[in-house]
Amino acid sequence: MGKKYEALVFIQLLMVGRRKFTKSDFKIGRQVKTRETINQKFDDVVFCYSESNRKKIITFQVKHCSKSKTLKSTNFNQRNDDFGLEKYFISYLDLQYDIQRISGNNSVEKSQENFRDREIEFLVIFTSADIDLDDLAKNNYKYNLDEPPGIADFCIKIEENEPPKFFQLQEINENLHIKLLEAFNEFEEKKITPAEKEDQIKCFLRKFIIIMKQPNADILEKKISKVYQTDLLKNPESKFNGILRDSFEKYQKDLEEFFLMKGGLPSGWLDGETAVQLFQSHQNSILQKLPL
Repeated sequence: MGKKYEALVFIQLLMVGRRKFTKSDFKIGRQVKTRETINQKFDDVVFCYSESNRKKIITFQVKHCSKSKTLKSTNFNQRNDDFGLEKYFISYLDLQYDIQRISGNNSVEKSQENFRDREIEFLVIFTSADIDLDDLAKNNYKYNLDEPPGIADFCIKIEENEPPKFFQLQEINENLHIKLLEAFNEFEEKKITPAEKEDQIKCFLRKFIIIMKQPNADILEKKISKVYQTDLLKNPESKFNGILRDSFEKYQKDLEEFFLMKGGLPSGWLDGETAVQLFQSHQNSILQKLPL
């Protein structure tokens, strides 16, 4: 179910890119890394785009919970937990330093070019889990539940009166803070000063966002199918629903082949123009089936 959930989130973000940006303005990657030898945690979906003449990147880690799950402070404190903050902080540092290395090097692998000169905008965990806010408060965490500017378009609304829920840590307890400082031991060659370490931790917390209580795989699939229908044919008649559903399933299968079976573009990248072509090929097949 986790892989299916990841694929569905990928399709959702692909739709966002197609609606929000021009054909050449975005690239989206699945399971892409700055280095093959690295265990980066923010690689499930990587979204690259340009805004106000700045090249940005938003990374998504998809965490599907098959059963109802509520996160507590212990989840953030334990490195090996699916939501352990220390390992995500290390991945953030890895990504940031690799982007700097790639940007300063004229000769890098083709698969790394999409990271060149990128500014990390957000590091997002996309999950169906909830968070026990009372438990966090008892354990000396401070948090923000406001919607971060620029992220809402990437979320899924099941109903208009049920907007997405955001979670952003502002302060962590002393125990976890010590663990994040110890994480710099893996980057000794960088010779990072104590002040720079504190700045890095603050920067990470500003960018690290959990979009919680997102729909599970079954609900997400129905939602995407509905959006897909509306996007292709404005206000489709109910008698066309079967045709549209079949086409959506075909489109989903094509994406799986593109990224999982055939490998697709280098490192699993799909640019905006290719995404539009995929949509259009299915749109044409639908129109051919419709009665005159």
